[in-house]
Amino acid sequence: IEDVVRTVKKLAPQKPFAKKPTVFPPATSDLMTFPSEQVGFRVESDTVAKTWLRILNLINHYGRVEKTRYASNNQLKEILNLTAVITDEDPENEYFPHYLPFSLAELKAYYPEITTARRIPGTAYNYGARLRNMDGLNQIEEIKKLLKRRPFSKKLAAFTYNIKEDFEKLDESDTPCLTSVYGRVEDGKFILTAHFRSQDMFHGWPRNAFALRKLQKEIADYGGCPMGQLCLITHSAHMYADDWKLSQELVAQNWWSEF
Repeated sequence: IEDVVRTVKKLAPQKPFAKKPTVFPPATSDLMTFPSEQVGFRVESDTVAKTWLRILNLINHYGRVEKTRYASNNQLKEILNLTAVITDEDPENEYFPHYLPFSLAELKAYYPEITTARRIPGTAYNYGARLRNMDGLNQIEEIKKLLKRRPFSKKLAAFTYNIKEDFEKLDESDTPCLTSVYGRVEDGKFILTAHFRSQDMFHGWPRNAFALRKLQKEIADYGGCPMGQLCLITHSAHMYADDWKLSQELVAQNWWSEF
């Protein structure tokens, strides 16, 4: 105690402030990825666009840099097993803010890729064709009929993989990123869940989410149910290096106005 008292008395006369303020340069870091659980992330918002901003922010901070053949420098940032939930998007009057990376006209042109069985010549696959004309079977129509017959059923499922065709061509062409969709009624509302093996979260995810909300409404209306949440679960949720800077700018410019 005596040593502490002597030290305090010795320091007491000294002025606690410097004569001039000290200015430190901005901190810099070469850190590309913040520490995280690595597997299993969740975001939620009321609209597709707001949920997308949360996804961009998440990948910018926690995405791990991996190799890819699609970006100009062969790099992407990836998080594994992302669950994204949209609660209140109106599929007939989309919330479409200026910061989305495509026009409303482009989005409406994309809808038939999921909402119809249209097949674009020269493409490896189309989601709508796989879901609505897989070996002559319209899986979406079967889901709608089952929902009306047995709204409590856990068999409201549709799949895009043609196992024989897709696995024989793994090195020749792309296989579907959207692998399956599942429906379930809870609290009287029709909830739709979509599983993706891989997804470009900057360009592809918002298009997919808007179109799946359309699909959810189609099925719910047929079954006489209001819509519940839309859930997209993505195994490889990634952004290519070409989009990193723009995504950071979009988040910085629009985050506080949206949240």
